[in-house]
Amino acid sequence: MLLAICVAMAGVVKGGFLFLMVLAAVLFGVGTGAVGDVEELQEALSALPLIGNVYRRLFNPTTFYTEEARTIFEESIHRIVLDVVAGVLTIAKMTPLTEAQKELRRVDEI
Repeated sequence: MLLAICVAMAGVVKGGFLFLMVLAAVLFGVGTGAVGDVEELQEALSALPLIGNVYRRLFNPTTFYTEEARTIFEESIHRIVLDVVAGVLTIAKMTPLTEAQKELRRVDEI
């Protein structure tokens, strides 16, 4: 009886260890892009409750470059929209926007 319990426990330990190794290999393969075109799988892994946070921090961290690119994109789109609005207001002979209305408001500030 004791032998059967020991064998069962060894199976659980080996199975758990094997599962963690396979999970680590899959996460590493997807994170480094070694698996191929797996954008949907990356999104699915990022959405998982516990694994998603670890996956995003290891393989898709927020860097200065990504923040700078996002800021440049937002500012350029803001300038384009302001130019178009100014043109429409000029054609319609309406009052132009004030400086307070022209300010760029960030999405996270709203």
